[in-house]
Parts: sequence; C-alpha cells; structure tokens
Amino acid sequence: MRTIPSSIIKLSGLFFSLSFIIFNFINRDLSNIAMICLLFVSIYSIIFNDITLRINNQEKILIYSFTCFSVMIFAFSVYHSSSLNEVDNYSRFLLLLPIYFYLRTININSKYLVYTILISSLLSFGSVLMIYDDAAGNMSIPGRFNPISSSALTFGNLNMTLFILLLGCWIFRDKLKLSSFLLLLGLFVSFLSWGLTHTKGSILGLAIVLIYLNVINKFFRVFSLCIILLGTFIVSSTELNQRFKVFINDTILLLHGESVMSENIDLSIRERVFYYQSAIDIIKNNPLDGIGFDSFESYLEQKKVDQNLNLRTSDHAHNEFLDIALKTGLIGLSIFLILLISIYKFFNTSSSKNSQYSFFECLGKITLLSQIGFMLTQSQLAHHQSTVFFIILILIFASQITYRKNNIP
Repeated sequence: MRTIPSSIIKLSGLFFSLSFIIFNFINRDLSNIAMICLLFVSIYSIIFNDITLRINNQEKILIYSFTCFSVMIFAFSVYHSSSLNEVDNYSRFLLLLPIYFYLRTININSKYLVYTILISSLLSFGSVLMIYDDAAGNMSIPGRFNPISSSALTFGNLNMTLFILLLGCWIFRDKLKLSSFLLLLGLFVSFLSWGLTHTKGSILGLAIVLIYLNVINKFFRVFSLCIILLGTFIVSSTELNQRFKVFINDTILLLHGESVMSENIDLSIRERVFYYQSAIDIIKNNPLDGIGFDSFESYLEQKKVDQNLNLRTSDHAHNEFLDIALKTGLIGLSIFLILLISIYKFFNTSSSKNSQYSFFECLGKITLLSQIGFMLTQSQLAHHQSTVFFIILILIFASQITYRKNNIP
C-alpha cells in the first residue's frame, strides 16, 4: 500500500493543530472538523509511519493519568447504568491521546503558536462585533455576547484562556523576538471579548495565574498592575459593571442576615447555592460512589418541587469538583485530583532554563491553573468545546516539550 509522504503528513498535522485553535473562535463545526482531521492524521501516522508508542518515565505521568481518569469514568458509568452520552466528553481524555504521540514527532515553531493565539483573539473580537447592533447601540441577540459557544460562560472562559496564554507569551517576548504592540493588542481585544460575555467566574482563573506568574517572575508585578487597571477600565465600560454591582449588593444583604434564597438575591447566585448545597447533600449521602451521571437534574427537579423554589435546574453542579464528586463519589474525585496534579507535575518536571521548551512549560502550567480556576464556578467537562480545547492545548504543549528534549540539544 502506498503511503502518504511524511512531509505532507507533518504539514497537515501542523495545519490542523493550529487551525483547531483558531476555528474555536469562528465556528464550532469547523473546530470539530479540524480536531477529527488531526486525530485521523495522528492515527494514520501511528499505523503507517511506525511512530513508536514507547514512553519515558516523565511521559508516563501524563499518559497514565489520562488513561486512569477515562477508565474510572467508564467504570462508574457502567456501575450506575448511566447513558453513554452523559460521559462522552470525559472519554476525550483517552480518545485524543494519539494526537500526543503524533505531535511529539513534529516541531511546532513557538512563533507560529503565538501568532495563532493572536489571530484567534482578533477573530474572536470580530465574531462579537458581527452580532453587535450598531444602530441600537446594543446586541442584536439580547443578553450576554456569545457568538460561537453553547453558553456565554464557555465563550468567556475561552477568551480568558487566550488572554492568559498571551500573558505567558509576554514573558517570552524578548527571547522569541515578539512584537510588544501585537501582544498588547491581542491582550486588549481578548480581555474585551471576555468582558462582553459578563462571565465573572473567569476572574478566578486569571487570579490564580497572576499569583503564579508573580511568584516565578518578579518583573511581572508592574505588568500585573497594568492588567488590573485595564480590567477596571473594561469592566466599568461594559454591562459587566452592573453584574459586579449586583454581586456586591447581594453580598451586603447576605452579611446583614438576608436569606440566600430570598427573591432579593440575584437569581444566578440563588441557583449556584442551590446546586452547591444539593451536591454537598448528595456527597454526604453517597460518599464513595456518588449517584451517576444522569441523576443530578432529576434530583434538583424533585428538590425544587419539595421546597417550592422558582429556580432553573441543571445536569451539572457548576463546580467541576463537586460535579465529579456527586457523580462518582470521593473515589472519582480523588482520581480527578490526581489527573490535575499529574499534568502539573509533567510540566513542572520539564522545568528548565532552556528556552527551547520553557516556553511550552509555562503555557502548559498557566493553561492548567486557569482551568482549575474556571472549574470553581463552571463544570468545564460538561461542555464539549471547553473540554476538547483544554485537552488539545495540554497535548500540544506537552508534545513540544518532549519533541525538544528528544531532538534539540
């Protein structure tokens, strides 16, 4: 059988890897096509180009944690007789692993990745502008800006991820000879796009990353002050300002003894508290094995009727750690925490002053830390786009560290 030339395979892999990132901010269908093509190229290369699946001790940390988490999810879905579509997103941790084995054989230029992130930030802002009604001075679609994703929360977190990645790129701007103007432009438009989604929870991810970057780079502290000033300006210039005012007002009411379920408290806060309290009750009653992947919403529906509450229900707890625990118990939560620790350990073990892969190490760490922050107010793994975006970013950064260690002195 005649095989495809390796040069075409490598070019295809590079194109689909970078286009996947970009398409997430243009059209979700295109990003899914790019992901499937990248996976197909990876599997083809493993089968026909004799790509080795052998892994070293450092890679075992990553590969085994991905595999164990996926197997755990599948085992609990069988145990609870949950429908397979409820665990579909979690399976991506295992199904996308061939991409890592393929990408560790090709060199993705650091600058290509930076420009991909910059282009994505500009296209994301363009997507927001396309649904903006200039004549009315407001959106043509009422509510929060969300031109691409299934929810404004997801789109907001995606844009904050771009902003955070560009912060990492800023640290390496001199070593990589990057344009400060382009980086600042990308930072501004990605932060503005995030602000227009009114997604407050993303700030937790940003805060964790800023703390980390200030610890590892003392020169970043002045830039952090600029970020705070930029954030204050953008928040005060958008409707996100009103959401923060409501949050502050509700906090004052709660401190003065107002019931969290009072109609005077913002609906989103009441719903979050309802989800969190219900999740904690479930974990207390089912500490080891949880209740499965398709029972939480029905539990909320019954509880809402019993307590006569006028709240919306959800199939996830809007907190990844509570969501995993209520569905798989503390056993599943422990394996999930091991997964996150293992990913961090992989990038931390890679730590080196060698700029050939310290750039990818930094981006890998801040991607993980930002996602942990997002997971505190959103079940990231309940959404296909956010799940796949996170996994492929981690696989790209991890694979390039391995490539450089194996091929560049």
